[in-house]
Amino acid sequence: MKSILFTSIVFKNFAGSELVVLSQINYFLEKGWNVDVFTLEYDQPLKTIVDKRVHVITLDNVDQIKKNYDLIIARQYPTLDYVLFTLRVQAKRVYYECVSYRIPIDAYPIYYKHLTLIGAVSINIINQMNKYGYDTTDVYYMPNYASKDFFDVNHKYKNAPKKIAIVSNHVPKELEEFKTYTESVSNIKVDIYGEHHTYTLITPEVLNEYDVVISIAKTVFYAIAMGIPCYTYDEDFTEGYITLDNYKENLMHNFAHGLGDNKKSAREIYEDITNNYSSIIKQSTKLKKYAKNDFYFDTVMDKLYDEIMKREEVNYDVLYKKYSILEYTSRTYIEDRDFLKKQELMWYHKSLELGDLYQKEIGKTVDALGKYDVLLESYNSILNSKGWKLLEKVKKIKKR
Repeated sequence: MKSILFTSIVFKNFAGSELVVLSQINYFLEKGWNVDVFTLEYDQPLKTIVDKRVHVITLDNVDQIKKNYDLIIARQYPTLDYVLFTLRVQAKRVYYECVSYRIPIDAYPIYYKHLTLIGAVSINIINQMNKYGYDTTDVYYMPNYASKDFFDVNHKYKNAPKKIAIVSNHVPKELEEFKTYTESVSNIKVDIYGEHHTYTLITPEVLNEYDVVISIAKTVFYAIAMGIPCYTYDEDFTEGYITLDNYKENLMHNFAHGLGDNKKSAREIYEDITNNYSSIIKQSTKLKKYAKNDFYFDTVMDKLYDEIMKREEVNYDVLYKKYSILEYTSRTYIEDRDFLKKQELMWYHKSLELGDLYQKEIGKTVDALGKYDVLLESYNSILNSKGWKLLEKVKKIKKR
């Protein structure tokens, strides 16, 4: 049975990159492969939807990683450095995918020319990595995608939007204000999904409740696949509605970054969405057809798989000889990060213990004050009693 290893810095959130890994994992499970994942953090909420057949490896059980695989699909180069050079894991073929040009750990490893294939999720990333000095001539464009269950939805349109979903882990203040403004001037309900709001897996069932989806990147692929009008707006990307005219250019940018800044007020966003909704729904069916051709999951994954498998196998003799120093330096980020995370967790638990101790001491103090109040009340009651006052008069008479 063939085996594959995925690498990802973290594997725990409902974030675009991690959901892409999960989709590809399920693809290879369906092909009958054994699937391992090497990550530094494996946790909820993603953990609940990972297939039980997947073997997840962290530094805590790193001795369980195999020494040989048929294929490695990697993201975030420090994890691949560690796997190849520190752990000396080998695979016949290694595919590395760049998911962002904005975060340094997503860059290509320095030995990228010796890998089977390198890819990127947008043409914009390819262009940006070229500006950073990488030779991107042979970079494989692997677009983000939506799976069959999103394309299978037949979305029902309304004459005007009644419910709007904002999906983002970094909601800009304009969208927070848009929710407040919209719900104050209309009957439109606005829900926000993501960290610090309703945090859940975005499924076809979730999105199908809404007439407009405001988001960027992964969720936009989902919404277009379903035929739902999509409005792109984020902290540094404000294209607005995806239309037949701007679809291709936005797709090349992963429906995310690089098309300029066009900030709007809450009122401007509201008016743009409501005034242009009817014209956008007329385009949504055709956009869905474009999407089926451009980023249907099964199609793009089959193409990627075929491209990887027709390439030559990695020559590890050359790789280890040319980059021998990485056997030592590849530990830096991975092991230091793990140490710092464990220290952070230890002190977090210490703070909880101190908090509990503090609460207990506060409880003792409150209890003592309560007893003191009872004694004081009893003392004052005695002092104010008729018997006590009479006794005080008798004392004064005797002193005379």
